[in-house]
Amino acid sequence: MERETRTLTTPAAKQLVLKTYLTARERRTIRQVYLNKSRTTITPEGEPKTEVTDSSVLDDYENAQIVQSVVSYDGTSENLLDRLLDAHPDEMIFVLKEISPLTENPKPAK
Repeated sequence: MERETRTLTTPAAKQLVLKTYLTARERRTIRQVYLNKSRTTITPEGEPKTEVTDSSVLDDYENAQIVQSVVSYDGTSENLLDRLLDAHPDEMIFVLKEISPLTENPKPAK
C-alpha cells in the first residue's frame, strides 16, 4: 500500500514531497542515531543523565530525519540527502522545519 504524502514548494521553488507520518520502525531508526552516540547513567539521586559521546550526533540525526521523511526533492528521489546538503541553506532550514513534527512523539487519539 502506498503511503499518503504531501507536496510543498521550497524557498527555491522546488517541489518537496514528504511522508505525512513515520512508522514506528522509521521513528526508531532516527532515535537509534541519538542513542548510539550518547551514554545514559544514573545519578546518585536515581535520576537518568544522558551525555552525548559523539559530536556528530546532530548532523547524523538530521540526516536520518531527512532519509526517513522525504520522498522526493525537485522531482526525483535520487541522492536526496546530498542534493539537499548542497542546496542553498534556506532549503535545508525549510525541510528540517517541515519534517520536525514527524519525529515528535505522537499525541494519543482522543
